[in-house]
Amino acid sequence: MLKRVNDAIRSGDNILGILRGTALNNDGPRVSFGKPNVDAQARLYLEALANAHVEPHQVNLIEAHGTGTGVGG
Repeated sequence: MLKRVNDAIRSGDNILGILRGTALNNDGPRVSFGKPNVDAQARLYLEALANAHVEPHQVNLIEAHGTGTGVGG
């Protein structure tokens, strides 16, 4: 369950992690639907870091989606 940090603290909830920032894209130009654009994905990661106000070395977990294909990961 997601909850605002202050609300979770006030409720005495066990906080397992804090979502500090997100980013979303449509992958930009690509060779095919199953083969993501590497540059677009790198820009997306940098945007998420900027939104979260964190540096790469501060990241403990990244949730991402892969196509499950040999070419798409």
